[in-house]
Amino acid sequence: MAAPTGSPPPPPPPGKLTSVAWEARLPPAGPPCRLDEALQLLQPDRYPSITSAKRAVRRRELRVDGVQSTAPSIMLQGGELLQCMQRQGAAALQQCPQPAAGAAEAWMPSGAAAAGRYRLGVAYEDSHLACVVKPPGIPTDTPPHRGAARGANNATGSAATGASQPGAGAASGASSSSAAAQAVPSVYELLAAQLQPTGELGALRRPRHVHRLDEPTGGLVVVAKTRLAQTQLSAAFMQRRVTKRYRALVWGRLEGRGLVRYCLDGKRCETEYAAAQHTRVDLAALGLRPAAPLAAPQPAIWVTTVDLWPHTGRKHQLRRHMALLGHPLLGETRYSFGYATQRLGSGQAMPPEDHAWLPADAATGGGGGCAAAPPATAAAQEHAVLCQPGGALPAAAADVTRRLALPLCLWAVELQLEAHPATGQPLHCCIPEPPSYGAIRAAVAASSCEPQ
Repeated sequence: MAAPTGSPPPPPPPGKLTSVAWEARLPPAGPPCRLDEALQLLQPDRYPSITSAKRAVRRRELRVDGVQSTAPSIMLQGGELLQCMQRQGAAALQQCPQPAAGAAEAWMPSGAAAAGRYRLGVAYEDSHLACVVKPPGIPTDTPPHRGAARGANNATGSAATGASQPGAGAASGASSSSAAAQAVPSVYELLAAQLQPTGELGALRRPRHVHRLDEPTGGLVVVAKTRLAQTQLSAAFMQRRVTKRYRALVWGRLEGRGLVRYCLDGKRCETEYAAAQHTRVDLAALGLRPAAPLAAPQPAIWVTTVDLWPHTGRKHQLRRHMALLGHPLLGETRYSFGYATQRLGSGQAMPPEDHAWLPADAATGGGGGCAAAPPATAAAQEHAVLCQPGGALPAAAADVTRRLALPLCLWAVELQLEAHPATGQPLHCCIPEPPSYGAIRAAVAASSCEPQ
């Protein structure tokens, strides 16, 4: 492509200060290639896929010999100078539109107790990325069409206020206010207000999470602040170069360490677990009647605190794998004791070799070194009897969940990145289990807990 002969491109408008993030010249003797292919050739770390290269061009970040390009498919003949123009971090963030007065308060529920309900904890933060703590009960992404629904509610409230019947207008206005108070913000909506702005080149308009947690799950979420961090972190999660550990409470006495390989939705899945603590449930203290006559010996009902390492990332993988083992999570309503029976009824087999124990000296979170099958311990045999249809455990679990209003007991408590996007050094974030776990164990415990 020949150098332009006209006037240079106009400077960026105020509020969109940009600088050259990188520049490189194509080899003059190379074969012709498309612009998106040239980006992958010159900057493979920034553009690991053809899609990421196309998006960069469509964001109007690329200049070819000084001319802005928006077509990823234009052909380059060799020798062209490519420049990537990106925002200057802090200046761009300061130019973002600010919410109107009272808009932030509209997200918050009424009452002093709920004032900090939607605040994100910050476990780690620098100018490139952050690791925040998501509370359970809020989505990671904004649900689709919620903005449209909110606008419709506002319009309805305005129309009702101007109606001929003042009472009806007041009622509709109160209903709209109640709906606004019940709206729950997403992690994405909370990030911009609760993280520090970055001054790095290539800053995103607002911080962006690079993976998700289910709405009822709490814990660590990694957030990118720059375009480079977003690209490299997304690739790290996609290529399974991030180690994640979850802490959960499950029904029954699950012992030792093991590896679960049950397929989900026709895809291979793998979850590693390690029991950390056992708590015996006191049914009498909870006001529950025993399932058998008092003269008969009562089987023990347990709650196990367990660490989980997902080696793959299928939908609801941890919740489904624990249910298939016969140890559903506390607070679980979707994948409970009947889930394994439903799976078998639909013709999906669960081969015994897809659940194996790990030796005690195996590397944590790495899998491998499995025994042929879990040993048939007395606790495992007793648990199988308790989980049978009409057994004591499903009924007791349902009663305890209802009486204590148990939430889903699953938290992401640890993340290990192989390489920081900017420094290349490993990054480790870890938080303790939530205080609610100790309260739940104390509420159901017969006497004391047994550490593994």
